[in-house]
Amino acid sequence: MVLKTKPLLLLLNAGEVHGEKLIGELEQASFRVQSFEKDSLALKFLERNNVHGLFVISSTLEKTKSLIEEIRKTENPVAIFCSMNQCSPENIAGLFDHGCDEFFPKSSPPIEVIARIKAVLRRSDVVRDRQITANINLDTEKFNFHGVTINPSQLEIIFDEKNKFKLGKKELGILYYLASNPGVVVSRNNLIHAVWGVHADTRSRSVDQYITKIRVLFEKYAEGLSCLRTLHGIGYWYDPKLVSKKKASC
Repeated sequence: MVLKTKPLLLLLNAGEVHGEKLIGELEQASFRVQSFEKDSLALKFLERNNVHGLFVISSTLEKTKSLIEEIRKTENPVAIFCSMNQCSPENIAGLFDHGCDEFFPKSSPPIEVIARIKAVLRRSDVVRDRQITANINLDTEKFNFHGVTINPSQLEIIFDEKNKFKLGKKELGILYYLASNPGVVVSRNNLIHAVWGVHADTRSRSVDQYITKIRVLFEKYAEGLSCLRTLHGIGYWYDPKLVSKKKASC
């Protein structure tokens, strides 16, 4: 299969003979390849650029797991490929549990490696195109939050026919998670993991700022959000049974 564009792959620890050969094979297969000897430089590049996949070549299992964890802390939903010497099925399973998308023994034929990389990227591109946040995508059905309609497919919040507004992705994810957990105390960490992803490095203060944006909208175009309580030091509690009062302070 010939790809329409040239995906960018990062190659970590490419100094090995195995890595040098792989770069040539990937470039011949219409990939752009950026190689790094230092993991820290690769992670900085990943945070600032649109990268499709990241190929980790390593000699130790623990180093590979550690790298995967660091990669997943970035906000780039990059596909991760790992290559090592032969591993036991248990160790390979452990890599997948840590967030690896595909594993290749160093003895794998290049034609197989490239075909499987393309297959993973095709799947991840489809998912990425439809994903809004970790917990919601463009195919998620409309839902109600305290009498207001949220339409994920249009990234829209609908107060009434005259007041329809585009809503930020994180606000959408937060509202969906709260609406899915009525009457339940939601910790900030759980909310972060649900919306940003389990490996996100997001501060609680950032969540509070998004909640404030949501409150301002409901104060202006609805009846406030007395149904949403902030539990200081803990998180939030959304109870749709609570009666809101105009311009109420939660």
